Amino acid sequence: MQRNKGGMPRVKAVQEFAEKMPILYAAMKIILVLIVTRLLAMLLKLILKKTEKARTRITKRSNYIGYKLLNNVLIIALYIIGVIIAVKQVPALSTAVTALLAGSGILAVALSFAAQESVGNLVSGVFISIFRPFDVGDRVQIRAQDITGYIEDITLRHTVIRTILGTRLIVPNSLMGSAVIENTNFREGEPTRNFVDIQVSYDSDLALARRLMEEVVTSHPLYTGPKPLTVFVRQFDSSGIALRATMTTATVDDNFLACSEVRQQLKETFSANGVTIPFTTVTISNLKDILPREETPARAQEPEEEELVCNKSDD
Repeated sequence: MQRNKGGMPRVKAVQEFAEKMPILYAAMKIILVLIVTRLLAMLLKLILKKTEKARTRITKRSNYIGYKLLNNVLIIALYIIGVIIAVKQVPALSTAVTALLAGSGILAVALSFAAQESVGNLVSGVFISIFRPFDVGDRVQIRAQDITGYIEDITLRHTVIRTILGTRLIVPNSLMGSAVIENTNFREGEPTRNFVDIQVSYDSDLALARRLMEEVVTSHPLYTGPKPLTVFVRQFDSSGIALRATMTTATVDDNFLACSEVRQQLKETFSANGVTIPFTTVTISNLKDILPREETPARAQEPEEEELVCNKSDD
């Protein structure tokens, strides 16, 4: 009872302060609501981050896209609620906010028509988060737009792709949701494969060339495929015999490096063992050296001038 009696003067003092300085009192409540909203947003972000880390440790696969999208949606919703509560602390604006919320359905329809593209990007971002066709760090290729790179980030509106050259492409989520995307990291743990093609001349030892190619590919430190490896005779070209082997590595980046080093080693190994790699040559000749020279016709002999002898007669 004493505790309640002691609290009454404090409540009365607050009421008197609100009556004497209503604007300052409303401003203080708005600031307090915004501070609480900010603290709740930070707490929510921390909880989501720890939950995602725990889920990743259990499932051994990250869902960064889903975490980022859920984090953005909840944070935005929390801030919207906080702003509405803060604005309602001002009596003059409380009625306007109530009317605005009552007509929010009509407002939402109007905004959806005015920003169809943005809404489409948002919806596509939600579907990407649910079905997860790619994740941050995956190497993707959008064939229609000839875009190849690594997923770096995704927001409610767009996806950021880092290209091989190090540039960033900002791709709308509506395009990412409708395009045909090749994802080389879609199934984690599966190896990456690529063909290594080379030609040998017709007069080279074909069996030796196949054996050397198999040794070079399987002895590479990044190779993770089967041993022994089958080297296929792919076709007979006009300049030589085409051979093909499959380079299998753990990742795409390893595959690029391994294929490059294997091609260089194949050139050196073939040269050391007498296996010839054919190449096209172009011979340029001077037409004057090929066509027979035309005999120059003898010049017609000019008639010799006759000497005119004038006989002078004596008168």
